[in-house]
Amino acid sequence: MLGFKLVHLFNKFEVQYLTCGGTLLGQIRGKQLIKHDYDLDYEVPACSRKALFEVVKFVKENPMYGLRVVLRLPYMVKFVPLMAKTLAAEIEFDRPDVPNPTADVFFAEPRPGGGQRLVGNCWRNWYYLPGEIHPIVKREFSGHMWDSPHNATGILRRYYGKDFMIPKFYPWPKNVPSDKCGQRSGGTSSLTKTKTR
Repeated sequence: MLGFKLVHLFNKFEVQYLTCGGTLLGQIRGKQLIKHDYDLDYEVPACSRKALFEVVKFVKENPMYGLRVVLRLPYMVKFVPLMAKTLAAEIEFDRPDVPNPTADVFFAEPRPGGGQRLVGNCWRNWYYLPGEIHPIVKREFSGHMWDSPHNATGILRRYYGKDFMIPKFYPWPKNVPSDKCGQRSGGTSSLTKTKTR
């Protein structure tokens, strides 16, 4: 529901967006969220940044829509479900060492030599070469049609490897600080759960 609500606002406020990261991977593999994944990934080009902040303004002014926004500028904006503490406790939301569901919206910028990359180079291997984005393709995601890059398989192969269609299980590191882009940074520690990619 988090993703459906957010994409509805993207369309309402005419925000250009693309699915990316694990969301695009799930869209290509099985037309849905990857099992055990806890977030949704989108990116928005510079030309739609103003429209995205209209979405941010709407969410802040309309708590009844059920979303809360966290600004991680200049790299990204996070949208999270807004719920009462009693409901959060009942469904074990905010459990220690377990990531909460988020919709991460990354800002994109032109890439030297053509194409596009994320602001701050958050995922260093995640970029688009000229011709990989357009024409944008609507692909199914859990019964809805979401915008995705034209050459999705080439992008996923570059980022996840040639066997990107085969699920892999990664241990989730415990007590690892986030980097500047709001993603968990590297490190070794005891493990509490797995994340599938």
